[in-house]
Amino acid sequence: MGKYTIVVPQKGGRKKRKATLQVKRKKMTIQAPQRPGGRPESVTMNIVSAEEIGNDSEDRLHWVLLTTEDIETFEDCRSIIRFYELRWRIEEFHKAWKSGAG
Repeated sequence: MGKYTIVVPQKGGRKKRKATLQVKRKKMTIQAPQRPGGRPESVTMNIVSAEEIGNDSEDRLHWVLLTTEDIETFEDCRSIIRFYELRWRIEEFHKAWKSGAG
């Protein structure tokens, strides 16, 4: 679908760096297992993959995100990835709130 660059912050012994991510998408249908009384309906999921390119180290980024949101364009995929990126800010906020505010 495309590429974009993010800044990976320095944290926990990790050095600050720029990472270029290759974005891919795929639609997948998961068939439910057979159950007594029949088989439930299959579920269709969209997969967004954001994998760091140009970095063969163990700490390279590779996110595989499952969503039911539309992912027809690069911008759609980028939006899903952005939600995931923001999630970590929310986690940090809650951590600081719990520890700092008691």
